[in-house]
Amino acid sequence: MRYRVTGLAMSVLLGVTACSAEEPATPGESPLISAIEETNTLVLELGETYHRLLRDCMALREFQVHPQWLNEPVESLYGPILSLPQEPPGYSLIPEPAVAAENGFGVWASTAPDPRREQPDEFSAMNETYRDSYLRAMYGDDLVDNLDPDFGVFSGDGQDVVASLRMAAEDARSGDAAHPVGGCYAEVTDQVFADPDEFTPGDYSGGLPGMGFWPDLFHGSGIAEEFEIAMEPTWREWNDCTVAEGYDPLTVDAEGSEIQGYVRLFYRTPAELAAEAGEFADEIEEQFAAVPVAKGAPWPYEEAKRQEFAYAAAAAECGETVGLWSALDTGWDELLAVRGPDLEAEVFAYRQAVSESLTEAQGLLK
Repeated sequence: MRYRVTGLAMSVLLGVTACSAEEPATPGESPLISAIEETNTLVLELGETYHRLLRDCMALREFQVHPQWLNEPVESLYGPILSLPQEPPGYSLIPEPAVAAENGFGVWASTAPDPRREQPDEFSAMNETYRDSYLRAMYGDDLVDNLDPDFGVFSGDGQDVVASLRMAAEDARSGDAAHPVGGCYAEVTDQVFADPDEFTPGDYSGGLPGMGFWPDLFHGSGIAEEFEIAMEPTWREWNDCTVAEGYDPLTVDAEGSEIQGYVRLFYRTPAELAAEAGEFADEIEEQFAAVPVAKGAPWPYEEAKRQEFAYAAAAAECGETVGLWSALDTGWDELLAVRGPDLEAEVFAYRQAVSESLTEAQGLLK
């Protein structure tokens, strides 16, 4: 049984071997981590090649202006694919003092007013006839004509047809839609990726069409829960320290969702964040409903940014006080040395599949 992608074995070519029990490796030296990094690099190369093939196919149909997703860096769409982190989970949730002073938690940058958001991309600026003809050439008349108006991605202007058709195309190729996908999408994707029926379903995480599923190394393996339990006393000490500095107690887990959420509520109310989330509004509102709100928040942007930097400084100081980063380092090294070999087979198989699709894609380049 193959992965949904096609191709060439890489474990021998790259000389990757398992960690021995006698020589536990640090994360930076681990063959598992090396394989993950190499796989993620291959995925980006595959993404770039796949996008180029789609653009070339559309160019043969005399379309030169493409949607933004087909031109932007592939890192924003396909990286990183494998989610077992090289650094200890939670290590970057709290900025170290120098980073805190320079960048806070980094939330301020993503919430700053951005005039570019008001500027349409080049494809959106094309006339309706061009856009409609393009989408039909990309996905086929059947999929375009039968796009459910209640399906896909939505913004303040209604359904995002470009993004929704991308989702519908992937569903159609996986057999989860009533109408087939055609056009350049089907022509290129079917040549690069193996048939979905040849793939053993696993955890779906989105990504490259035709790949879809990949090993959920961190959560699917149970490592996330094990590490969270091991680090619970350290995080509790850090939390107690920040509470003593006047901040709200937070639930800290492997994802650190309450920390980022707490800071985001310096800038927006839960209702405002939900309104910005379109079709995911209910989920976002529910997620933020449980997050404490700092007294006085939300604030105007400049004051919220000042509050973010002050909290980051206090959080970093508490991190040093309780030895947060050294505890995370030690705990992660110990856990990865024990559990890492169990995950290698999954990583190697997926890397082989990615490599095979890349070989197929590169063979199609003009």
